[in-house]
Amino acid sequence: MLDGRHDPVLRDHTVDGLPTLPGTFALEIAAEAATVLVPGTRARAFHDTKFEAFIHARTDHPSSYTVRAAVTQRERLDTTVRVVITSTVTRHGRVLRADRPHFETDVTVTRSPARAPAFTPWPRQPLAPAEDPCYRDDGIVRLSGMFRNTTECRTDNRYAAARWYPSPQLPTERLGHTVIPALLLDALIRTTALPTAVQHGPAVPHRLGHVGIHLSTNDLDLAAQHPEGIRLVADTTRGHAVALGPDDSILAEMTGLTLAGLGSPALSAHSW
Repeated sequence: MLDGRHDPVLRDHTVDGLPTLPGTFALEIAAEAATVLVPGTRARAFHDTKFEAFIHARTDHPSSYTVRAAVTQRERLDTTVRVVITSTVTRHGRVLRADRPHFETDVTVTRSPARAPAFTPWPRQPLAPAEDPCYRDDGIVRLSGMFRNTTECRTDNRYAAARWYPSPQLPTERLGHTVIPALLLDALIRTTALPTAVQHGPAVPHRLGHVGIHLSTNDLDLAAQHPEGIRLVADTTRGHAVALGPDDSILAEMTGLTLAGLGSPALSAHSW
């Protein structure tokens, strides 16, 4: 059940004025479901993620969605779990559509310890300052509170960079139980989208080929461990975006992002 009136994640993230679950918090739901299904593991990666429809929440009463999780592959240390989020569309008590798809992904959970690989720096490029359009008060996608967490945004037609610098007043009660750094991943997607946003306006994730998480902490722990912030860089031609620690270790990375331009029927104008 989603409560658009009281949940700060939904309240701080709206699309066309409606409280909306961020795509990376759908990944969080999938990670929680997978680790419950396979106890003693952590979420290591997500593959073939599809964001089919917005997961909106009402403000007058809780909104109901169904989460289904099933193991599809088991290995010695890793297990793959397929997670799907759907809803039932009704009107005046009549079911118009059952199992409307909103989100699906394959989660790899593991018993192996987290290890952050080293990052090989890309060629340094002069990047121009850029504005994240999601921070505008009149935008279709409007972020506030905990989601206004990037600074030093810069881009050209190929590269993009920013610094994840969350507020020290993150809602501990809401984020304390999370198992992945969903706010960091959201910021990494928006950094990757900067070249598109500058040229075409806001866009949202539609497909995501791979997300790798090389740590076993959530946003609260990361914010405490990195008071200087975390560097985000993206090379859209290589299709690679990374969140970097102070020693240039890769904390999280993603490839295969397809963006949906809001209002576009195809919802797939820009993919990397």
